[in-house]
Amino acid sequence: MNNNYFIHTMEFAKPIDTEDFWYFKNSFDFMRDHSYSPENERYVNCILADSGIIMTVRRCSNNEIMTHKSAFMLEFRIDPNKLLYTGDVIRHIHDRELFKDAIDALCNKIEFLAGSRGHGDIDEYRLSRLDITRDVHGIPENMIHEVNRMLYRLPMYEGYSHNTELEENCTDFRREDSFNAVNSSRGIEFVIYNKHQAALDNDFSDEALEFYKDTVRIELRCRKKYIDKHFKGKNMRKTLLNAFDNMRESVMEIYGRLFKFPTDVCMLESKLLIKYLFERCESKKDRCRRMVTLLNGLDKYPEESLQTVLDALYCSEKRQRKIKDNYEEYGVSPISVRDTTVPFIQSLDSLLEFEIVTFSELDLYEIAKMKYDDSEVFLHE
Repeated sequence: MNNNYFIHTMEFAKPIDTEDFWYFKNSFDFMRDHSYSPENERYVNCILADSGIIMTVRRCSNNEIMTHKSAFMLEFRIDPNKLLYTGDVIRHIHDRELFKDAIDALCNKIEFLAGSRGHGDIDEYRLSRLDITRDVHGIPENMIHEVNRMLYRLPMYEGYSHNTELEENCTDFRREDSFNAVNSSRGIEFVIYNKHQAALDNDFSDEALEFYKDTVRIELRCRKKYIDKHFKGKNMRKTLLNAFDNMRESVMEIYGRLFKFPTDVCMLESKLLIKYLFERCESKKDRCRRMVTLLNGLDKYPEESLQTVLDALYCSEKRQRKIKDNYEEYGVSPISVRDTTVPFIQSLDSLLEFEIVTFSELDLYEIAKMKYDDSEVFLHE
């Protein structure tokens, strides 16, 4: 299993007064962010972006003014990896001692940039965001698309929902490239996305594009509520180290509580799945009929969720639960693979390297290979 987690983004914020706002705005090369209205004016400085620092000064919202008694906010968006590896989008910090070096560099940078106005102490800032990240390399892009489409059809536990705001506001958003689930009450967003497409969108170098080819990125984006509950230390340094020390456990905990449907089952192409169900059900014709009915319903309405199709076909929750249990027993998902070039997809657990490949997955992999050419059937180990 892949344990190479790293922290990709950190955001720090501190209220400032009007005099400080004008000082920073006039002393640094800030550019107006025109995506915000005049009443929410925001200025961004990206000169140090290659060194991992984006600096922002902005007008506070009414709620922030009530809370902080200040009209403006100073913010730092930090990529800790670039603090050590300037301009490098490939190298990441997986080592605790190196992360401590990055914290030292961060403290020095903030003191240098804001210390003259009395805002150089990192402990006076609020850590408003922290992204825990892991990359899984070697996943074909057409499979990434298929997996993301499938994820949008899985039922999630109460409190989680799709990030519809992102879909509505981003005109180029495509579900096959990114799955985004949010839980506002916990202060988190869980994201699985096509890193190669993101690299293209961000005009990465040819070297970086090649590096991120066939790569899935997993991110747990933590907001202040989650950070304060799970990572809060006696000072900012301790808080950041707590987050670093608990990266894997944090992602595993959220992933394990996200979906109501099992993530240890495989996906098969529709015809192969029907054939497999007939063989497994043997004399249990009613069971097979109900399972195939669900499969056909999901194939007929590919944009509908699993739960929506279940509700349309079977009113009884007991019947729904039984059919889902049958699919889990046979190790397969009722959501079939739509892309004809991808006849088999192993479980989400092993594909994303949360678990090792099981014997059941290997058996289904061999079944798929017997029907399709070996080159068409992929297994990530």
